[in-house]
Amino acid sequence: MGRNRDRLEGFGIKPLYPGRDGAKGGRLRLRSPGRKHFKRNNLEQHETWLREEMERLGVKFPSPVLISEENILGNLGAIMRRNFYEGAGQRVEFLVNQLQQPVRRAFLTVRSYDSFFLSTYRKRIEENAVDPFQDYEAPLCLLETTWPDVIEELRDACRAEEFFVCVHEDRLTSKEQLRLLFPELPKTGWKPVKWQVNASKPEEQLIEIQNGFWQKMHDKPSPGLGRIAFSDEQTKKFQARYEADLNVISKMDGVTLVR
Repeated sequence: MGRNRDRLEGFGIKPLYPGRDGAKGGRLRLRSPGRKHFKRNNLEQHETWLREEMERLGVKFPSPVLISEENILGNLGAIMRRNFYEGAGQRVEFLVNQLQQPVRRAFLTVRSYDSFFLSTYRKRIEENAVDPFQDYEAPLCLLETTWPDVIEELRDACRAEEFFVCVHEDRLTSKEQLRLLFPELPKTGWKPVKWQVNASKPEEQLIEIQNGFWQKMHDKPSPGLGRIAFSDEQTKKFQARYEADLNVISKMDGVTLVR
């Protein structure tokens, strides 16, 4: 989004996104409530933080705003569990209510469960102390939450005029995404954006990173990462469920599956 920020602003659209992975011009710093805050109805501080953040970024409502932030749904820890993205609907609804203007269009990318969980685990290794992958494997395989569950919750929470779902395995280009979200914009003149691939670090380096986290947080070395992979049987089950769930998503009211 950073490469087209100036042009978007020229059309009166305020793009908001974090500076993660070196995104040019990314300044968004959201502090979304967690499950405990909703459970205790303790949201006043987060309302203040969000209001101050919008003021800091120069957002004046009502005005067209494009928000891109994967952590709105939850952080990496919210994924590595059998009911992944638990409470995502509450977080989205909180944000929408604070923006005080309707959501025109929403966009979500989904991914096959097996690669989604593995990619998340590898990324989390670089950010926090983690247990061996086998400790997460059994709960994840229960798959108590699925993509249709998450999408239904998000659709109802954001109340968007249109809700688009894209598949990671055949995802749209950045220009195609912009056309979905803002069909009134020109078709040409946009700078192409190359998708960044999160290349995993070598295993020796990952273990070294984990040892550092474990020494700092638990005063002992990491127990190791184990084999970071699902079995062939588990992978086939995940992929079969994913294909079945894409079929469910394609028939959901108020949702458009883009493939």
